[in-house]
Amino acid sequence: LKFPNLSSFKVLMGQTVQLKPNSLDHIALRCAVEILGGGMTGRLMHVVREQRGLGTYGIYANLQVISAKTPSIFSIQATFSPNSIDEGLQCAEDILKQWQENGVTASELENAKDRMLGRRIIAADSIDELHDMLLPHVLEGKPPEQEFFEFNSKIKSLTLEHVNKIIKTHINHNQLVHIVIEPEK
Repeated sequence: LKFPNLSSFKVLMGQTVQLKPNSLDHIALRCAVEILGGGMTGRLMHVVREQRGLGTYGIYANLQVISAKTPSIFSIQATFSPNSIDEGLQCAEDILKQWQENGVTASELENAKDRMLGRRIIAADSIDELHDMLLPHVLEGKPPEQEFFEFNSKIKSLTLEHVNKIIKTHINHNQLVHIVIEPEK
């Protein structure tokens, strides 16, 4: 796709994932995705921007839940400068392939679990964030307080073997849909 007045390349890669939201497997994949691209310390941003010095304005991964009745969407979003698009996209694909084939490390997993739990505690201080966390449980007829604390217990219970198995079972780097939006020039 080409867009006028755009000065950088926008990239989206993704696939659907057949896991029930808030299940232990879904939470395991969320944790793995946090390691891959959950911010400035995620593998994608660290390698592409910090180690390789490629022109990215941001590169992140997430596991998005649209509805409890539809598949979740695993995606990677990135913005690259025109000089870095080819190398940046190849680097991101290489990192994704390595993550899918080899999984995460024990220290990455423990750090991600701590970040996810800490983020939930901070988010629960905001009524809007707390609403977003609890409403899906109410709509499914589940006790929201119990589900809130079960989520925390599920994160704490994640094992390295389980997380790495979930990555290999549910992500296929060869089947991701790629969309590149580029400057018109």
